[in-house]
Amino acid sequence: MWVEIVWGSLWAAKILAKLLPFIFRQLIGVVSIETAKHATILAALEVPNSLVAWTFVSFVTFIPLVTRNPTQRGLNDTDVKSWEAILRQLLAALLVISLIYLAEKSFIQLVAFNFHKVSYEERISKNKAAVRILARLYELSRALFPTFTRDFQSEDDILTNRRLGHQNTSGTSTPAMRAVLGGAKRAVNKATSAFGSAAQEITGKQIFQPTSPYSVVVDALSSLDSRLSLARRLWFSFASEGENVLHLGDFEDVLGNKAEATEAMTLFDKVTPIC
Repeated sequence: MWVEIVWGSLWAAKILAKLLPFIFRQLIGVVSIETAKHATILAALEVPNSLVAWTFVSFVTFIPLVTRNPTQRGLNDTDVKSWEAILRQLLAALLVISLIYLAEKSFIQLVAFNFHKVSYEERISKNKAAVRILARLYELSRALFPTFTRDFQSEDDILTNRRLGHQNTSGTSTPAMRAVLGGAKRAVNKATSAFGSAAQEITGKQIFQPTSPYSVVVDALSSLDSRLSLARRLWFSFASEGENVLHLGDFEDVLGNKAEATEAMTLFDKVTPIC
């Protein structure tokens, strides 16, 4: 009977360890979403958790089943024999080892989780700061050279192509279909801008504005052509006449803030300027 329990508890512990992250996510996620993210740690600790549950069941069931089964009680022989005591100590040692193994793996997973969390948060923060700088520069570029003027006609066409619905896609090659889809796209953009204007009056932030500098920059970063067009527009807007490099003073002239200018220079100084 005890051998069967040891065999069955092995698979039961394995199943429980697999279900534990799901149960934890469903129960704790209702209270705190941030805490539910730790379910990934439980998933990584599947083997240690299985070993702890297995050795625990094997240890607590050994003496009762071996010494207090009906046969032993019928013989009035329920004392722990020497070999049973040795095996009990061995099972206890295995339980302690599995607990130490679980503690070690838990510590490693917690360190890794916190490290990746800090790394991702720092990366996200840097990306947001970079997008904010690009949006600020693009806004100033549009102020100096309005969109769809002769100077940046091709760049503006590419930057707004996806937003105005002029992009050719599968099934939209006919002029009639392009006109229908383009009109629908412009109608959606107008409605979105209307909602954005209302939200902006309430919150003081630019929300749902398809043509806002931030939205255009975020959309431009999604493809190579639009990224190159954005880079060319910013470059030719701020580079001094006859210069083939951008200087810190160029950013200071347009931004009017040395801290922002330094931040922009640090962002762009990592790559080769696009001429």
